[in-house]
Amino acid sequence: MKSNENCYSFKGSRSLIKQIPAIPFQKEDSELSAALEIYAEKKGKAVPRLDAMIASVAINNKCSLHTLDNHFAFFESSGLEMIR
Repeated sequence: MKSNENCYSFKGSRSLIKQIPAIPFQKEDSELSAALEIYAEKKGKAVPRLDAMIASVAINNKCSLHTLDNHFAFFESSGLEMIR
């Protein structure tokens, strides 16, 4: 079996990916990200910093986040809307 047999092919998908808007990380996002990390630590939950940053951008821009990463579920109580 080839090592890439189970990988998805992204040929033809590049044009679709380019249509997804990129949302910049702003000062407000950094403030919320820090607050989310502190809140998680106080609750005894370690969350990756990048996850807190991504969650803060989604929350501040009122965007839903489509992910299979369970780290983000912790942020739902802080206003993150997830699509699973």
